[in-house]
Amino acid sequence: MTKSIDWQMLLKLTNNKPELAEELLALFASELPALRDGINAAFDKADWKEMKNQVHKLHGSCCYTGTPHLKHLSQELEEALKLRNHGAVPLFLERLNSEIQRVLNAIQQENYAHDSF
Repeated sequence: MTKSIDWQMLLKLTNNKPELAEELLALFASELPALRDGINAAFDKADWKEMKNQVHKLHGSCCYTGTPHLKHLSQELEEALKLRNHGAVPLFLERLNSEIQRVLNAIQQENYAHDSF
């Protein structure tokens, strides 16, 4: 199973500044539940445009947080929405929701292990 957070990637993205990496990851963790909820709410209403916008926000955030698997899954879902391949959306969404939970769990575990990242 792929790691949810690539700490080396995150450090590279922050020019080897651990404090900045921690800050970015904490901010991402605080925003991730709302992004997930927005994506799922749009799906429930079959509001594909709003769903694509929410997934695009998530994908952008993943580019700076060392979460390559979540980035990949959000990119796949965004592409399916762009192509109006709505039949594929439920499977992609299930995978995305699962990985979001894995990322949140990994952040929480790391937080408990080190008192701060």
